[in-house]
Amino acid sequence: MIPRRLRKEISLLPSHKKFIGLGSLILFVSVFLPWYQEKDDYFGNETFLGISGPMYLAGLTVLAISATILLLTFFEIQRKKLPRLPFHEWVFHLLAGSLSLYLLILTNTVYLHPKFGVNLVTKSIGFGVIVAVTGAVLLIIGALQERKSSDPVLYALHSDSLHDEKDDADGKLEPLIHLPRKARPVEPLKKEPTIEDKEKEYENLRIEL
Repeated sequence: MIPRRLRKEISLLPSHKKFIGLGSLILFVSVFLPWYQEKDDYFGNETFLGISGPMYLAGLTVLAISATILLLTFFEIQRKKLPRLPFHEWVFHLLAGSLSLYLLILTNTVYLHPKFGVNLVTKSIGFGVIVAVTGAVLLIIGALQERKSSDPVLYALHSDSLHDEKDDADGKLEPLIHLPRKARPVEPLKKEPTIEDKEKEYENLRIEL
C-alpha cells in the first residue's frame, strides 16, 4: 500500500510528470509479461517474456530506460537533488519513449517474420507488447506536455490567457486609461433653524430696536 505522504506528493505533481511516471511504470512492468507466444502440438508451447528469448536485449534496454525514469521521478517526489543533464529533461523523456517504441516495433518484426517460429499459424504477439506500447505512448505524451510547460514564451501566453479568463469570470475588466482620482471636498451639511433658534433671533432683534 502506498503511504499517505507519498500519495500526497504524487497528487501534487504536474500532469506531464504523472504521464511520465505512469508510462515508465507500465514499461517497467511490461518486460516481465509475455511478448511472444507460440502453440504447437508436437513441439509444445513457447512463451518469451520481454527479457527472455532471442530479443532479450531489447527488453533489457526498455527495462533500463524505464527504471532510470522511475528512479528520477522518485527522487523528484522525495525532493532530492537530481543529476544535471546536458540537455532539457523533456528531450530525454521524448528520446526514451521513442527508443522504447522503436525497440518494440523491431522485436515484433522479428517475431512475426515468416522464417521465425515453428508453427506460423499459431504464433501470436503476447499482451505484454500492448502494455509496453501503451507505456511508451504515455511517456511520449508526457514529454510533449513537458516541452510546452518548459517553453517560457508559451508559458507567458498561457499565464496571460489565464489572467484574462479570471478577470472575465469575475466581471472586472482593466480600464484602458488610468485617471488619477482626486478627493472631493466634503461640504458641511446645512442645519435648518429650529423654532427655538427663530425665537432667539426675534428676541435679539427686539432688544436691538
